[in-house]
Amino acid sequence: MKKMNKKFVALLIPLLLLPLVAFAYAHWTDSAFKQYKFRFGTVEAEIIKWHVDLLKGWDADSDGTVFGEELVVTEVKENTEVIGLQIYANPVGPGFTLEFKIIIHNFGRLPMEVEAPLINYSKLYTDDPCFAWIPSGDQVPKPDWLEYTTTYYAHNDSIHDGHGCYDPTHFTIVVQPTAKVYEPCESIMVKQYIFMNVQEHPELQCHYFRIDVKIPIRNAGTGTWSSYTGANGWYVP
Repeated sequence: MKKMNKKFVALLIPLLLLPLVAFAYAHWTDSAFKQYKFRFGTVEAEIIKWHVDLLKGWDADSDGTVFGEELVVTEVKENTEVIGLQIYANPVGPGFTLEFKIIIHNFGRLPMEVEAPLINYSKLYTDDPCFAWIPSGDQVPKPDWLEYTTTYYAHNDSIHDGHGCYDPTHFTIVVQPTAKVYEPCESIMVKQYIFMNVQEHPELQCHYFRIDVKIPIRNAGTGTWSSYTGANGWYVP
């Protein structure tokens, strides 16, 4: 019995020591940690305002009203934001002129750049082509009887900070596409001019003609910042 007790104690002592070893090990280690959380930004733009500056056309039914009849502007919305406009003029003819302005507002979380417009012109249609995007097979070079120009205007920040400003009289700085970065809550004004010099083209009568304009908007490049430190400071030689 004594020999068995000695063997039992000899086996039991190492088992009793294991928790002590684990306890001692836990107190001889430590760690530090960092946790990251990221939220991706968005590139989102809307047409916050639009305006017809000039229309040279005809009051075809002589009722004294042109807007909403001979010139119809329909807003295309996504949720509550206006993302496009569909403009229908009827009738048009020699000397028809339209000056149209829009203010595009950056309501996303990322700064944006505005590229040059992508413009497609359609062949002539005898039936109403509606407002589906012009198929590639129906696209033609810009007709020689059409003048079409686009001009970009940035906010004049010498008046005041342009964030949240939609006053069209404050957008007076002509800028080239992608020449300026528009921060969240900033805007750009786009002027589009159309003139139809069609006096020598009677073959256009009773036909439809389409123009599709897309203004590409992309996220701007990243900025670079440095030297942000904790309360105990960081020595930079």
